[in-house]
Amino acid sequence: MKKIEKIGLCACLLLMTNFAQSQGSNGMSACISLHEVVTSVIERKAKGIPKQVMISRLAPKRVLEQSEFTSPKEIIALNMHEIIDDVYDFETPDRDVYAHYAVEKCLVRVDGGIVKPYQLLFSNLKKCGTLHTGIVQRQCVSAALRH
Repeated sequence: MKKIEKIGLCACLLLMTNFAQSQGSNGMSACISLHEVVTSVIERKAKGIPKQVMISRLAPKRVLEQSEFTSPKEIIALNMHEIIDDVYDFETPDRDVYAHYAVEKCLVRVDGGIVKPYQLLFSNLKKCGTLHTGIVQRQCVSAALRH
């Protein structure tokens, strides 16, 4: 790992630690787990598993949207609905870029922030995928999501 990536990783961990202290570790750990969810959803779509099969195991989205996001299960389930919608209904950028977007979007939501729709951010996220290093990609995704 390059020196600049180590510094960025340390900064990211510091920010996540501060977030966990302000929100409780349940929200943060739920959001971080979405990276694996993204990978799984993309793989299942590639294998031809229908969208309806993917969402059939989740609580209804309209119910989850009215929750207070205090339960990691609710946080993950709502974000899973959105990940499935994004992956199945729209073009997705680079997998790692989209995974970082999903995690960041979840953190913004748990923190009470406003989340922009995926469709509005897609072109910026696609540009982030053209960048060469993971840290620069993550910074690009964060900037696109928060501006």
